[in-house]
Amino acid sequence: MTVIYKFLADYYDSLNNQDLINIYVKQITKRKKKGNIIDLGGGTGALSIILSEKGFNVTLTDIENEMLEVAYHNAMQKEQKLNLFIHNILDPLPEIYDCIILSTDVINHLKTKNEMQKAFNNIANAMDTKSVFIFDFLKKSFYDKIIPYYEMFQEGDDTFKWTINHGEQPEVIIHEIKTNDDTFLLEELLYSVSEFKTMLKLSKLKVVKKIELEERYIFIAKK
Repeated sequence: MTVIYKFLADYYDSLNNQDLINIYVKQITKRKKKGNIIDLGGGTGALSIILSEKGFNVTLTDIENEMLEVAYHNAMQKEQKLNLFIHNILDPLPEIYDCIILSTDVINHLKTKNEMQKAFNNIANAMDTKSVFIFDFLKKSFYDKIIPYYEMFQEGDDTFKWTINHGEQPEVIIHEIKTNDDTFLLEELLYSVSEFKTMLKLSKLKVVKKIELEERYIFIAKK
């Protein structure tokens, strides 16, 4: 997984889903007016920078240093300060946060349900009773309808050919991204609403709001 995101770091801003970002900002600012936010796997910082502009103390993490380098420059251009560090969501978090974000189907990129459970446990351990956890995950029914999927787009001198197909297991979808010179494969695991609720319950978290979009669900959870 990491190789593709190293390659995509320079293009990632153009791939951001602004409508999804706007929903996150609206839901977070309805519940919190200030405090410490951590944006896990937040890429090049599009959401983090907006929240920083609204007065939050924002920590942005990603597994790839290349993503954080772009995020640093993006924040500097907006005259915003982000706390940046490399972090894998399978590792514990260092402190308690007022709001924890896991956006743009980051959770679907984990390799097994056990890894997802471990990530939720780590997040729960970084929350108190006033903390809010907001994340989204892909809808299997949506991808069942559109697969096989094909799209081609241009970024600078690079042409991207993107296909999505089912994997060998029913819960797996495989993204294949071809550029001028390389081919990258990326798997995502798709689970149902009830399965995600069960995982959260095992981490002693409960869903307080569910938002349904065409492609994904957003869950807001608390202890």
